Amino acid sequence: MAIQYKKIIKEIMGPEAKEHGFDIGKIASGGFYKRTLINYEKKIDDLYVQGFDIEYEFVGKNELVLRAAGLNETIAFEKDNQDSFRSAITEFALIMREKGYKLFEEDEKKPRFHSFEHGYLLNNYKDLSRKFYNENNIDNTADIMDKLGIVVAHVDAERNKDFSEIKDELIKITAFYATTLLECEGTKMLYENRGIDYFAIVQGKTGAINTLKTILRLWSDGDEKQFIYHSCLVALSKDRFESLGLSLHASSTKTEDRCVF
Repeated sequence: MAIQYKKIIKEIMGPEAKEHGFDIGKIASGGFYKRTLINYEKKIDDLYVQGFDIEYEFVGKNELVLRAAGLNETIAFEKDNQDSFRSAITEFALIMREKGYKLFEEDEKKPRFHSFEHGYLLNNYKDLSRKFYNENNIDNTADIMDKLGIVVAHVDAERNKDFSEIKDELIKITAFYATTLLECEGTKMLYENRGIDYFAIVQGKTGAINTLKTILRLWSDGDEKQFIYHSCLVALSKDRFESLGLSLHASSTKTEDRCVF
């Protein structure tokens, strides 16, 4: 008799998942060597969804993989053995109880911008940027490096403050950052929809920048060098970028890093 994978997972893990706000979500199509048995999702807000799933890798090995909140736990089980499968799922339930749900709770507390704030930025970035210029007596003729330096300085000034209290100021700084990038030839402001996610982004020659997420990351980690490097990489022409002599470690210059989402 074939193992009823999903039914067993729902029986063992479902009640506790429900208790923590997770419901069964859609399952992506399977591959040649593995398939997703179940996917649980929890909508945190209109922009962010947490989730965990269990995959069955069945070619060359017989393993189950739990992926949740950065965890990747693998347990082997005996093929076509229901008791062995139930034992593995029970172990996953214990891992979620001891680690997984706690990690999700910690993640939920992290600062983030919502989709309506991305929409607000898109609709008001010109006025917000003008206000930032006036409040800080910024020279409109300053070059991009000077303006990025201003962004860094103002974000630094807001660090170690409560996010809820300085969120509006970070949005205003982001507006100035966006208009700085948009002064570069070939850039444009877009509102991108990716499934349930919405982003206000600046599209450049070699990628795109999620402006609010980029400023939030700068506020969180203070990595000024990476911020300036990737901003210039996306916004400037190849010749102009190379003339600045900016560099990072090789591991930080992959193509995917040019698209900050």
